[in-house]
Amino acid sequence: MERLIVARHGESDYSARGLLNGDPSRRCLLTPTGREQARRLGELLRAERIDLCVTSAFERTRETAEIALARRAVPRLIVHELNDHPAGKFEGKGMAEYLAWAHASPSVAPIPGAAESRMDSGRRVACGTRRRPGGPG
Repeated sequence: MERLIVARHGESDYSARGLLNGDPSRRCLLTPTGREQARRLGELLRAERIDLCVTSAFERTRETAEIALARRAVPRLIVHELNDHPAGKFEGKGMAEYLAWAHASPSVAPIPGAAESRMDSGRRVACGTRRRPGGPG
């Protein structure tokens, strides 16, 4: 039987401050609250058989997985197609400015300062969810 368990990363420094992060090369660790959330996730998953842990390239997702699966020999796979959409000119800024733009703009409009639209990002993530370990993206 195949089963998929989906979990969001723990609270990050950016999310705690209400800032946007769409660049996986930017350092963004979990807060103490986020690390505790990851530990609790690990407790909830303790009895689950997990054959593979898939994350995006963001540090916050990889850190959550490391904490949640501590002391478990679970293979890890980073799938870049699962990354958040780029933030462009909104990178590191408050969510309000981005949300004002997003609500006023069609989903096919490129994010200012980025090469991708929200629609493009959605398509990319959908492709990432269909990726098979060891196979083509």
